[in-house]
Amino acid sequence: MYLLPSELSGKIIDFDELDEYVIKDDDFKSWNDDPLFKENGLNAMYFKYTKPCKVEIEFIIEEKGNGTIDVVSWHPEHPQFEVRPVVLSLTRKNQYVRFLLEENDITKFTFYANPLYLELNEGYFEPRVHAGFHEVKEVKISKLLTLKANKECKYALFLLKRAKKLLDFAKEEHASGDHGLSLHFSRFAIELSLKSIYPVFGMTFKYEHDVKFQEDIRKKIQEVIPDFPLSRLLWICQQHVRPARIDFYGDELGFVPSYSFMEKDEARTAINDARYCYEKSTLLLDSVQKEK
Repeated sequence: MYLLPSELSGKIIDFDELDEYVIKDDDFKSWNDDPLFKENGLNAMYFKYTKPCKVEIEFIIEEKGNGTIDVVSWHPEHPQFEVRPVVLSLTRKNQYVRFLLEENDITKFTFYANPLYLELNEGYFEPRVHAGFHEVKEVKISKLLTLKANKECKYALFLLKRAKKLLDFAKEEHASGDHGLSLHFSRFAIELSLKSIYPVFGMTFKYEHDVKFQEDIRKKIQEVIPDFPLSRLLWICQQHVRPARIDFYGDELGFVPSYSFMEKDEARTAINDARYCYEKSTLLLDSVQKEK
Protein backbone atom coordinates (compact mmCIF):
# COMPACT_ATOMS: atom_id res chain seq x y z
CA MET A 1 0.00 0.00 0.00
CA TYR A 2 1.33 3.41 -0.98
CA LEU A 3 0.56 6.82 0.50
CA LEU A 4 -0.16 9.63 -1.94
CA PRO A 5 0.29 13.38 -1.32
CA SER A 6 -2.93 14.96 -0.12
CA GLU A 7 -4.29 18.09 1.48
CA LEU A 8 -5.07 18.29 5.18
CA SER A 9 -8.80 17.71 5.44
CA GLY A 10 -10.65 16.64 8.58
CA LYS A 11 -10.92 17.22 12.30
CA ILE A 12 -7.73 18.45 14.01
CA ILE A 13 -6.96 17.79 17.67
CA ASP A 14 -4.22 19.82 19.42
CA PHE A 15 -2.15 16.99 20.87
CA ASP A 16 0.27 19.38 22.63
CA GLU A 17 -2.48 20.12 25.14
CA LEU A 18 -3.55 16.53 25.73
CA ASP A 19 -2.33 13.43 27.50
CA GLU A 20 -5.11 11.17 26.23
CA TYR A 21 -7.90 11.13 23.68
CA VAL A 22 -10.40 8.40 22.81
CA ILE A 23 -11.98 8.27 19.36
CA LYS A 24 -15.47 6.79 19.63
CA ASP A 25 -19.14 7.33 18.89
CA ASP A 26 -19.63 10.37 16.62
CA ASP A 27 -15.89 10.64 15.91
CA PHE A 28 -16.14 7.46 13.81
CA LYS A 29 -16.85 7.94 10.10
CA SER A 30 -15.70 6.36 6.86
CA TRP A 31 -12.28 7.63 5.83
CA ASN A 32 -12.76 6.45 2.25
CA ASP A 33 -16.50 7.07 1.79
CA ASP A 34 -17.44 3.41 2.16
CA PRO A 35 -21.23 3.59 2.65
CA LEU A 36 -21.18 0.37 4.69
CA PHE A 37 -18.65 1.84 7.09
CA LYS A 38 -20.17 5.20 7.99
CA GLU A 39 -20.93 4.34 11.59
CA ASN A 40 -17.76 2.47 12.51
CA GLY A 41 -15.00 3.81 10.28
CA LEU A 42 -12.37 6.38 11.16
CA ASN A 43 -12.18 9.48 8.99
CA ALA A 44 -9.34 12.00 8.86
CA MET A 45 -8.91 12.80 12.54
CA TYR A 46 -5.50 14.41 12.76
CA PHE A 47 -3.52 14.96 15.94
CA LYS A 48 -1.31 18.04 15.67
CA TYR A 49 1.93 18.28 17.63
CA THR A 50 4.80 20.79 17.80
CA LYS A 51 6.85 19.03 20.47
CA PRO A 52 8.53 15.63 20.05
CA CYS A 53 6.65 13.06 22.09
CA LYS A 54 6.17 9.35 22.53
CA VAL A 55 2.69 8.13 21.61
CA GLU A 56 0.78 4.93 22.26
CA ILE A 57 -2.24 4.05 20.12
CA GLU A 58 -4.55 1.18 20.98
CA PHE A 59 -7.26 -0.09 18.65
CA ILE A 60 -9.94 -1.54 20.92
CA ILE A 61 -11.79 -4.45 19.33
CA GLU A 62 -14.90 -5.78 21.05
CA GLU A 63 -15.94 -8.38 18.49
CA LYS A 64 -14.08 -10.87 16.35
CA GLY A 65 -13.38 -10.17 12.70
CA ASN A 66 -10.81 -9.39 10.03
CA GLY A 67 -9.40 -6.10 8.82
CA THR A 68 -6.54 -3.62 8.50
CA ILE A 69 -5.34 -0.81 10.76
CA ASP A 70 -2.44 1.65 10.49
CA VAL A 71 -1.15 5.03 11.64
CA VAL A 72 -0.09 7.68 9.12
CA SER A 73 2.23 10.63 9.70
CA TRP A 74 0.60 13.28 7.54
CA HIS A 75 2.52 15.65 5.29
CA PRO A 76 1.09 17.28 2.14
CA GLU A 77 4.01 16.03 0.02
CA HIS A 78 5.64 13.26 2.05
CA PRO A 79 3.07 11.20 4.00
CA GLN A 80 4.60 8.23 5.79
CA PHE A 81 3.50 5.27 7.85
CA GLU A 82 4.26 5.47 11.56
CA VAL A 83 2.63 2.07 11.90
CA ARG A 84 2.60 0.21 8.61
CA PRO A 85 -0.68 -1.47 7.61
CA VAL A 86 -1.39 -4.37 9.94
CA VAL A 87 -3.73 -7.09 8.70
CA LEU A 88 -5.52 -8.78 11.57
CA SER A 89 -7.25 -12.11 11.13
CA LEU A 90 -8.66 -14.82 13.35
CA THR A 91 -6.82 -18.05 13.96
CA ARG A 92 -8.52 -21.32 14.77
CA LYS A 93 -7.88 -20.56 18.43
CA ASN A 94 -9.88 -17.33 18.12
CA GLN A 95 -6.80 -15.18 18.62
CA TYR A 96 -5.75 -12.27 16.45
CA VAL A 97 -2.47 -12.61 14.60
CA ARG A 98 -0.52 -10.07 12.64
CA PHE A 99 0.02 -10.47 8.95
CA LEU A 100 3.75 -10.16 9.52
CA LEU A 101 5.31 -11.28 12.82
CA GLU A 102 3.33 -11.81 15.99
CA GLU A 103 3.96 -9.40 18.85
CA ASN A 104 2.79 -9.41 22.43
CA ASP A 105 0.00 -6.90 22.00
CA ILE A 106 -1.11 -6.83 18.41
CA THR A 107 -3.51 -3.89 18.55
CA LYS A 108 -1.35 -1.52 20.62
CA PHE A 109 1.49 0.45 19.01
CA THR A 110 4.11 2.92 20.24
CA PHE A 111 6.01 5.47 18.13
CA TYR A 112 7.68 8.89 18.33
CA ALA A 113 5.72 11.83 16.94
CA ASN A 114 8.65 13.95 15.79
CA PRO A 115 8.09 17.49 14.42
CA LEU A 116 11.88 17.91 14.13
CA TYR A 117 11.98 15.39 11.28
CA LEU A 118 12.49 17.04 7.85
CA GLU A 119 12.56 20.43 9.66
CA LEU A 120 8.76 20.50 9.71
CA ASN A 121 8.37 22.17 13.14
CA GLU A 122 4.88 20.71 13.41
CA GLY A 123 3.34 17.41 12.45
CA TYR A 124 0.12 15.44 12.32
CA PHE A 125 -0.58 11.76 12.84
CA GLU A 126 -3.75 9.92 11.91
CA PRO A 127 -4.86 6.51 13.23
CA ARG A 128 -6.84 4.70 10.52
CA VAL A 129 -9.27 1.81 10.45
CA HIS A 130 -9.69 0.53 6.93
CA ALA A 131 -13.02 0.00 5.24
CA GLY A 132 -14.65 -3.33 6.02
CA PHE A 133 -13.27 -3.63 9.55
CA HIS A 134 -16.35 -2.85 11.65
CA GLU A 135 -15.18 -4.43 14.90
CA VAL A 136 -12.99 -1.54 16.11
CA LYS A 137 -15.12 0.33 18.63
CA GLU A 138 -12.61 2.82 20.00
CA VAL A 139 -9.11 4.12 19.35
CA LYS A 140 -7.25 5.26 22.45
CA ILE A 141 -4.39 7.74 21.92
CA SER A 142 -2.04 8.35 24.87
CA LYS A 143 0.95 10.65 25.23
CA LEU A 144 3.52 8.68 27.20
CA LEU A 145 6.03 11.51 27.50
CA THR A 146 7.30 14.72 25.88
CA LEU A 147 10.93 14.99 24.78
CA LYS A 148 13.30 17.95 24.67
CA ALA A 149 13.56 19.78 21.34
CA ASN A 150 17.36 20.02 21.29
CA LYS A 151 19.87 18.95 18.63
CA GLU A 152 20.94 15.86 20.58
CA CYS A 153 17.39 14.55 20.83
CA LYS A 154 16.74 15.45 17.19
CA TYR A 155 19.68 13.36 15.99
CA ALA A 156 18.87 10.42 18.26
CA LEU A 157 15.30 10.40 16.93
CA PHE A 158 16.65 10.49 13.38
CA LEU A 159 18.74 7.38 13.99
CA LEU A 160 15.91 5.57 15.76
CA LYS A 161 13.47 6.39 12.97
CA ARG A 162 15.83 4.80 10.46
CA ALA A 163 16.35 1.81 12.72
CA LYS A 164 12.58 1.34 13.01
CA LYS A 165 12.13 1.56 9.22
CA LEU A 166 14.82 -1.06 8.69
CA LEU A 167 13.19 -3.27 11.29
CA ASP A 168 9.89 -2.97 9.41
CA PHE A 169 11.67 -3.87 6.16
CA ALA A 170 13.22 -6.89 7.88
CA LYS A 171 9.77 -8.11 8.97
CA GLU A 172 8.37 -7.67 5.46
CA GLU A 173 11.24 -9.56 3.84
CA HIS A 174 10.89 -12.30 6.43
CA ALA A 175 7.21 -12.63 5.53
CA SER A 176 8.09 -12.69 1.82
CA GLY A 177 10.61 -15.50 2.29
CA ASP A 178 13.83 -13.59 1.53
CA HIS A 179 15.50 -14.39 4.83
CA GLY A 180 18.91 -13.16 3.70
CA LEU A 181 17.65 -9.65 3.03
CA SER A 182 15.59 -9.79 6.22
CA LEU A 183 18.71 -10.51 8.26
CA HIS A 184 20.60 -7.76 6.42
CA PHE A 185 18.02 -5.12 7.35
CA SER A 186 17.95 -6.36 10.95
CA ARG A 187 21.71 -5.97 11.31
CA PHE A 188 21.59 -2.32 10.31
CA ALA A 189 18.57 -1.73 12.58
CA ILE A 190 20.73 -3.04 15.43
CA GLU A 191 23.63 -0.77 14.53
CA LEU A 192 21.53 2.40 14.23
CA SER A 193 19.63 1.66 17.43
CA LEU A 194 22.82 1.31 19.44
CA LYS A 195 24.45 4.35 17.87
CA SER A 196 21.40 6.45 18.82
CA ILE A 197 22.56 6.12 22.44
CA TYR A 198 25.57 8.39 21.80
CA PRO A 199 23.72 11.61 20.91
CA VAL A 200 21.31 11.01 23.81
CA PHE A 201 24.29 11.91 26.02
CA GLY A 202 25.68 14.54 23.66
CA MET A 203 28.47 12.24 22.48
CA THR A 204 29.64 11.21 19.00
CA PHE A 205 30.38 7.78 17.56
CA LYS A 206 32.86 6.49 15.00
CA TYR A 207 31.73 5.74 11.46
CA GLU A 208 32.29 2.03 11.69
CA HIS A 209 29.81 -0.80 12.00
CA ASP A 210 31.08 -2.05 15.35
CA VAL A 211 29.73 -0.41 18.51
CA LYS A 212 32.06 -0.70 21.52
CA PHE A 213 30.74 1.73 24.18
CA GLN A 214 33.94 3.08 25.73
CA GLU A 215 34.29 3.76 29.44
CA ASP A 216 33.06 7.37 29.35
CA ILE A 217 29.68 6.54 27.83
CA ARG A 218 29.33 3.41 29.97
CA LYS A 219 29.52 5.56 33.09
CA LYS A 220 26.81 7.88 31.77
CA ILE A 221 24.54 4.98 30.89
CA GLN A 222 24.95 3.32 34.28
CA GLU A 223 24.27 6.57 36.13
CA VAL A 224 20.88 6.73 34.46
CA ILE A 225 19.96 3.01 34.46
CA PRO A 226 22.31 0.98 36.70
CA ASP A 227 21.03 -2.39 35.46
CA PHE A 228 20.99 -1.44 31.76
CA PRO A 229 21.85 -4.62 29.75
CA LEU A 230 24.90 -3.16 28.05
CA SER A 231 26.77 -6.45 27.82
CA ARG A 232 23.81 -8.13 26.16
CA LEU A 233 23.54 -5.35 23.57
CA LEU A 234 27.24 -5.59 22.80
CA TRP A 235 26.95 -9.35 22.38
CA ILE A 236 24.07 -8.93 19.93
CA CYS A 237 26.06 -6.29 18.03
CA GLN A 238 29.02 -8.65 17.74
CA GLN A 239 26.81 -11.29 16.14
CA HIS A 240 25.77 -8.90 13.38
CA VAL A 241 28.66 -6.47 13.13
CA ARG A 242 30.11 -7.01 9.67
CA PRO A 243 28.82 -4.92 6.74
CA ALA A 244 27.21 -6.32 3.58
CA ARG A 245 28.06 -10.00 3.75
CA ILE A 246 26.87 -13.21 2.21
CA ASP A 247 23.38 -12.58 3.59
CA PHE A 248 23.14 -9.61 1.21
CA TYR A 249 25.09 -10.71 -1.86
CA GLY A 250 24.63 -14.45 -1.64
CA ASP A 251 27.45 -16.82 -2.57
CA GLU A 252 28.99 -15.05 -5.58
CA LEU A 253 31.47 -17.87 -6.25
CA GLY A 254 28.79 -20.53 -6.34
CA PHE A 255 26.20 -18.21 -7.94
CA VAL A 256 23.73 -18.99 -5.12
CA PRO A 257 21.22 -16.35 -3.90
CA SER A 258 21.17 -15.84 -0.15
CA TYR A 259 17.52 -16.91 0.15
CA SER A 260 18.62 -20.39 -0.95
CA PHE A 261 20.64 -21.09 2.19
CA MET A 262 19.52 -18.57 4.84
CA GLU A 263 17.08 -20.22 7.22
CA LYS A 264 13.85 -18.75 8.52
CA ASP A 265 14.86 -19.09 12.16
CA GLU A 266 18.12 -17.22 11.56
CA ALA A 267 16.26 -14.22 10.17
CA ARG A 268 13.68 -14.36 12.93
CA THR A 269 16.42 -14.35 15.57
CA ALA A 270 17.96 -11.27 13.94
CA ILE A 271 14.57 -9.53 13.95
CA ASN A 272 14.11 -10.29 17.65
CA ASP A 273 17.64 -9.01 18.34
CA ALA A 274 16.90 -5.80 16.41
CA ARG A 275 13.63 -5.27 18.26
CA TYR A 276 15.40 -5.78 21.60
CA CYS A 277 18.14 -3.26 20.73
CA TYR A 278 15.59 -0.72 19.51
CA GLU A 279 13.49 -1.01 22.67
CA LYS A 280 16.47 -0.69 25.02
CA SER A 281 17.86 2.28 23.10
CA THR A 282 14.52 4.09 23.30
CA LEU A 283 14.52 3.46 27.05
CA LEU A 284 17.68 5.57 27.39
CA LEU A 285 16.33 8.30 25.13
CA ASP A 286 13.14 8.50 27.19
CA SER A 287 15.05 8.57 30.48
CA VAL A 288 17.65 11.22 29.54
CA GLN A 289 15.83 13.46 27.09
CA LYS A 290 12.41 13.58 28.74
CA GLU A 291 11.12 17.09 29.22
CA LYS A 292 10.92 17.89 32.93
